[in-house]
Parts: sequence; C-alpha cells; structure tokens
Amino acid sequence: MKRIENTSLREKIALEIKNAILSGEIKAGTILTQEKIAEDLGVSRMPVREALLALERDNFIEFSPTKKAVVLPFSLEDIKEHYTLRAILESECAKMAAIQDNDYTTLVKLHEKMLSCKDYSKYLSLNRQFHTEIHQLSHLKKTVKLVENLWGAIPPVIRRDHVKYLEKSNQEHDNLVKAITSKNEVHAKAIMEAHIMRSYQDFLQEKSTK
Repeated sequence: MKRIENTSLREKIALEIKNAILSGEIKAGTILTQEKIAEDLGVSRMPVREALLALERDNFIEFSPTKKAVVLPFSLEDIKEHYTLRAILESECAKMAAIQDNDYTTLVKLHEKMLSCKDYSKYLSLNRQFHTEIHQLSHLKKTVKLVENLWGAIPPVIRRDHVKYLEKSNQEHDNLVKAITSKNEVHAKAIMEAHIMRSYQDFLQEKSTK
C-alpha cells in the first residue's frame, strides 16, 4: 500500500512541475532542487526525486554532469508537434477500434460515468481511462505504446471554465462512441482527430489568456 501511495504522490508532483513549466512559471534553464520543491509542495524528498526522474524521461528536464536538474526549453512548436502526433496515432486507434470485433461494454460504461461526473479531477481520470480503452480496442500494440508515452509528456489543460469544457468533451465523446460501436471507422477516425486538435486549440487559448 505504501508503494502505491508513493507512486501517486510522484505523479502529482511531476504534474505540478509540468504545469508550472508549460505555464511559464518555471523558466527554461531553471535549476530544480529536491529540497526547494519538497518545501514548496510540503512533501518529502524521495517522491520529488522520483518525479524528477519521470520529468527527465518526458524531456521536461535534463541532469547536468553535476547531477543538477535543469529545465529544458519547451516551445509552442513542441506542443503543436505533440498534439499533431496524438491526432495521427489516436485517430488510427479509433478507426481500428471500430473495425475490430470488439466488446464495447467498458467503453460505453466509461462514457456514461463521464456524462454524470461533475468533479473536474475525477473527469480527467475517467477521460484518460476512456482514451486508453479505445487504444486497447485498436489492438495496435506498437502504436498504443507510442500514444501512452505521449499522454505522459504533456498534462491535461487546467481549464478555468470546467463546465463548458465538460459539455463540449462529452458531446465529442458521444459522437465518437456512436461511430466506433456502429463500426463507422471513417467517422471514428475523423472525430478523434478533430477531438485531439480541438484540445490543442484549447491549450493555446488557455496559455494566451494567462
């Protein structure tokens, strides 16, 4: 049980740092120290160290020869490339999920849970499960590994207008579920691609108003 808690804490710390980097609160070239982060977030140093290792893997930081954690530059071009790759890969997953002989029960149930969910943090968790289910239904093992790596690279947008986002996302997911379960692979591919690129536009909008 302790290990699960530590893993969860590591992920939360990494998410906080990622959002701070993407928002510009932490600038490129900044040296991150375990002690300062632990003090700011009110946590111990061990999960901070684990979070920094995860951030290195996701190319948010690099360790210098002297083992200092240095924040890497993160441009709008990097973000555009990230969402473009997601759109290409995840739209292919949606298409193949519609083509395969699948049981869509879990996908439908996840969508139903999201329709009734009003808590933003819980919704984000369900959203990840929803997309992961589509990835798995595609049966594209190598593609799924690439997509999962991308999901870890840039965290979800922290939106101010949660209610408007939930309504928009639920409508897009509803269209996606209908396309996949009705075996309309062309429509499923197009909807997923548009869904991902709309998230990219949301990201740009949120960033421009900060």
